[in-house]
Amino acid sequence: MQRSSSELSQRDSYYLLIDSIVPRPIAWVSTISAAGVPNLAPFSFFTGVSARPPTLALSISSLVTRDESGVRHARPKDTLANLRETGEFIVHVVPASYREQVVRSAEKHPPELDEIALLSLETQLGTWTAVPRILSLPVAMECRLLRELELGDPPTTLVIGEVLG
Repeated sequence: MQRSSSELSQRDSYYLLIDSIVPRPIAWVSTISAAGVPNLAPFSFFTGVSARPPTLALSISSLVTRDESGVRHARPKDTLANLRETGEFIVHVVPASYREQVVRSAEKHPPELDEIALLSLETQLGTWTAVPRILSLPVAMECRLLRELELGDPPTTLVIGEVLG
């Protein structure tokens, strides 16, 4: 049976995409706020874009809440807020053995909580960025923010980053 994508709920569209685009690596993205607070969060929508310059794309949905009167409010996730403040991030590719830690980092935490410390992960500052790099992970791409593109509902930001190293 064929169906128009406009007939699907946001949830059904999401599951259709994540169940169809496989294998689907998870980007475990570290950032740091302007105040110096590290952040670590997983994202299931990311991909390579270009080889020259080496570039990747990361999709970050906004956090959506409703106030007492039912009015919808969207605000950027901590990762996007940090990217906008500093212009830097590191995309780690995580093996399946990190599943439990990745899930814990996806929980809703206040911006002042350091998920890296919460998970007791050993880091060092990046070589090309001032962002913490997880030492135990085999792939860490240090990136500089190039562009943003606003899409969708709930508001989603497509982040384009140049891989510096």
